[in-house]
Amino acid sequence: MQDSIGRTAEEQSREGWWLVAGLAVAAGLERAEVAVLAAAALGELWEPWLAEEPVDPVSDAEVSGLYEALVRSRVGAKAARRKLGIYYTPAASAQELVASTGWSGRPAGLLRCADAACGTGELLVAAWEAAPSDAEVHCFGFEVDGVAAAVTRARIMLRRRSRGLDWGAVAGWIVCGDALTEPPPWPTDFELVVGNPPFGNAIEKETARTVGQTTLLRQRFPHAARGAFDRAAIFAELSLAWAGEGGCVALVLPRAMQSVAYADGLRDHWASRAQVAVVAPGELVRFAGAQVAVSFWVARSVGQAAGPVRWVSDGLSWWEPWMQGWPAGWVALGDHVHLQSGATVSEAYTHAGLLTEGGAGFRFVTAGAIDPHRIGWGERQRYLGRDLLEPRLTVAAAGRRAAVYGHPKVCIPALSRVVEAAADERGELAAAVSVLVGWPKPERGLEELRRLALLLNTALLRLRYQTANAPQAMAGGSVPVSKQKLLALTVPAAWFGSQPPAELVPAGFAAQVAGLRPLPSKRLATASELEAFASAVRGIGEPPSVWEAALTAALGQTPGGASLASLQPLSDGCLISYYLCVTAEDSA
Repeated sequence: MQDSIGRTAEEQSREGWWLVAGLAVAAGLERAEVAVLAAAALGELWEPWLAEEPVDPVSDAEVSGLYEALVRSRVGAKAARRKLGIYYTPAASAQELVASTGWSGRPAGLLRCADAACGTGELLVAAWEAAPSDAEVHCFGFEVDGVAAAVTRARIMLRRRSRGLDWGAVAGWIVCGDALTEPPPWPTDFELVVGNPPFGNAIEKETARTVGQTTLLRQRFPHAARGAFDRAAIFAELSLAWAGEGGCVALVLPRAMQSVAYADGLRDHWASRAQVAVVAPGELVRFAGAQVAVSFWVARSVGQAAGPVRWVSDGLSWWEPWMQGWPAGWVALGDHVHLQSGATVSEAYTHAGLLTEGGAGFRFVTAGAIDPHRIGWGERQRYLGRDLLEPRLTVAAAGRRAAVYGHPKVCIPALSRVVEAAADERGELAAAVSVLVGWPKPERGLEELRRLALLLNTALLRLRYQTANAPQAMAGGSVPVSKQKLLALTVPAAWFGSQPPAELVPAGFAAQVAGLRPLPSKRLATASELEAFASAVRGIGEPPSVWEAALTAALGQTPGGASLASLQPLSDGCLISYYLCVTAEDSA
């Protein structure tokens, strides 16, 4: 009989032997010891004749990748991988996830960790390696793939053996079975539960559930099994249930679960039971053959809820108050800025039929062509089924929108990875329905427009927008930018007020600003990047009025049409100096 990947029982035994025995040989075990450990790790897959089979060393660091490659090489394996969720966690990501829990700082003693879908054990191994050296670590898990479960057992067995600890019990700690339908054979209440559970929605063929399966899951997991739920949501509820009082849960989950409606109950459940942070990985985590963007969900101190979930975080530090509320004394952006959509939906369809390739009229811009301080001319744009290299809209075709398009303005994508803007100083752009356009009020010239573009591209403003409007902020990797929500953000009143004279700027200030490392322009800045930038601003030691005077002077020296990107570090420093000044006054 074949398993879900299409292997016969003999093929499973052989693959398990190659991997498990290979790990043991690489660890320096003699042939007789290899057979004993392999028999214990393989369990029901063990066959006595395997002891006579040849074996080559298999590196512990490479075993997960090797096994995943074996699975991918089989005919029909793509559908099986999706069905079983066989996209294993890279070692570096496993270590990053475990580190986010503070596991290494746990008091020594007996520490128990678990993974409800452990695969080849990368996360349990990361937990073992990160635990205090004098702790007694017990690793538990479920895995539906018998070969992968055997690999996990062998990896934990060999680690315990290397420390002179009893390793035989591990055979009962790692269960070949489905944690969603089978009760665990050991007590739960773990200090740490980790996991990169299998993803899978209720719609696609490979991951769809029967009515009976769905009914049972809804009965067992009332918080997560709602709507067209992803299988990973079920594991998220189960993992939280496994954690003991004061324990921690850390999972790799689809980033879209931060906003999708079916996960509303799950998010509320996590927030009610623990101190929760959803952490953007340090680097974009991609699994071989998978296209789903992910984030790390971390529930610390289970049983001790602590208010709202922090949906965007990589370790909160000095900017935590920025995430939690508005800085005192700042005013709404809407008090000084006018925003509107580039077109209505009906106008969008009308414009689509009137666009020309080149020619006279307004240049037409879609959201995808807008980057910070840059419009991607010469790059093909797709709009309502048409691909155009240089789309144009005549003044006559623009109709009543011609007055808006001919106005100097900023253009803001209504859907992008971060809030971003580019200035149209000559009023030559027609904007798609997916673009917001705006300008300062009252209007005082192009310098004010440029200040607005610089403000909209600051790292702090985009962070504030995304944290204030989470969890929707990171759905699918894009940010829906709402006119109302953007105008509700607060900014320093002085940003659009009378500017300090250039004489305030001390000698050498420009050189200090030039030494600032620019913050990222196409993604959220991490806490560590923002903290390093803020420390540099503190080190310069000048008040916000000096930063404002320097920004005013720099804008006055910027030739028309020149890119503002070179002034962005000065603008970031200006906003951060205002923020640091406010928070310093609040804490005084």
